[in-house]
Amino acid sequence: MKILGGLVGWSRVGIVREQLFRNEFELAHYAGKHFLFHPDMPTEFLHRQDASLFKQLVGGDPVWAEVRASDERMVLEGNFPVILACNGKPKIHIDEDAPAWLRRLVVLSFKTPTHEQHFGKMAELILQTESSGILNWLLEGRAKLAKDSLQLIQTAGQKARSVTLLLASDSPAAFVRSALVRRKDAELGVVELYGHYQEWCRENHVRPDASKQFTQTAKLEIEIGLGLKYRHDLGSGNGGARRGWKGLAILENTVAENLTNASTKSAA
Repeated sequence: MKILGGLVGWSRVGIVREQLFRNEFELAHYAGKHFLFHPDMPTEFLHRQDASLFKQLVGGDPVWAEVRASDERMVLEGNFPVILACNGKPKIHIDEDAPAWLRRLVVLSFKTPTHEQHFGKMAELILQTESSGILNWLLEGRAKLAKDSLQLIQTAGQKARSVTLLLASDSPAAFVRSALVRRKDAELGVVELYGHYQEWCRENHVRPDASKQFTQTAKLEIEIGLGLKYRHDLGSGNGGARRGWKGLAILENTVAENLTNASTKSAA
């Protein structure tokens, strides 16, 4: 990113900051910028309702921007390439719009470097000695991108990384929507359901939420999505009662398939 910023000029780069979500004048700073960059994004930065703004910034939508010391607003066209660098796996506030995020997300994972020492001002050295070659390489990539109507073509593995990131952002809701179904005469206890959820998380390489947090989300998602209410009168086999849902069963499916299919249908 230092090399890219050095080539285009940092004055043409919009730096993404926390102020974007709480300062009405922050968006105006992006006028005329070639791309937007957050050099050290916290993992919770996109885990808020206002994060939907980024879908506008990259999706070609018009965005109002307040201009300081002016009664007029500026209209920005949201065609910015946005690079968000994060040291962990960021969470995203999906808001039931996973396909829209999937169409926009490209996840690049960087492993821990094998060398022990930092290379110092390597970016500056490369810019001094290889800038013309890097620029030609960027122009070549831009020509290839233009042939694909400016759409990044991702491999199945790259798409799977985006799906996994979205799963981790709201895994209880994703599990309910993709793995549960109404079925007459079926029953699922809350403890049993949490066990299925943990297994689903292992299969999809997602860290499970705690039992209490999962149950709170699952109760709401099951009632809204499937019309089934949480009950306290399920049979337990020992004469007592257990908590859970009547008419609820596990569907043999994976959220990755559901999300990918939904994304394909939405794009079509």
